[in-house]
Amino acid sequence: MALPKLKEKVFTHFLKGIKKEVRFRGFTTKEQEILLECIPDNKKELTKKQELEITEAVCQVISNCIVDDIDVKSLTYFDLIDMFIQLRKVSVSDVIELKYQLTHPDVEDERLRYEVVTHNIDLSKVDVTVPDDSERIITIDNDQNLEYYVQMKYPSIRGMINDSKTETKTDVIATKLYSMVESVVVDGEVYKQEDFTLKEWIETFDSFGSFNQARFVDFIKNIPDVEYEFDIVSVRNPEVKHTIKLKGLADFF
Repeated sequence: MALPKLKEKVFTHFLKGIKKEVRFRGFTTKEQEILLECIPDNKKELTKKQELEITEAVCQVISNCIVDDIDVKSLTYFDLIDMFIQLRKVSVSDVIELKYQLTHPDVEDERLRYEVVTHNIDLSKVDVTVPDDSERIITIDNDQNLEYYVQMKYPSIRGMINDSKTETKTDVIATKLYSMVESVVVDGEVYKQEDFTLKEWIETFDSFGSFNQARFVDFIKNIPDVEYEFDIVSVRNPEVKHTIKLKGLADFF
């Protein structure tokens, strides 16, 4: 007689990048082992290889736990982090306890100069803000009176992984942008990204001029991310404090 199995509890969460509610289960020891294998010794000095290993591990864990048929690597970076945080909340705890070292510069006694402070992060307060869809439309100013704009999309995990493996020394920005272009619209005629090559895009991007190109750089700078900022305050002297900003997958790993 086979042992009875408990029914897995299924949770739901709305991902803002794909604008869809997804179903998922909590992770088990199998997924914990995947994560443990790539925990770095020093998260402050991660190499590109370590960042890639963490991303791949999180992708695998989320892929295992999502009940719906979703290509995890097609998700945006901020959706991936958001989903990982939701998994951690239901699998481990919705609170992360962190320890930081504060320095009291005016204290002469070296034994008292440093203080370890504990701070609890409520993961339910960590959220991602995604701009309106209109922010993804970049209008191209031109002297030909053309109605010209580029519809952008936020980079997928697959695109980011591919970019990290590709060494590009020329046309770096144009190459990086290529995977983020959804379509180019000129006087109502739509050119989908799959309709043109990287070489054609680079040539077109070069023709935009520095003023228009700066708008694309701003788009990259303002890609949504999962961030959380808080103050570490000394127990001994409340005037001694330090602001901490968590950002990116490694900080929530």
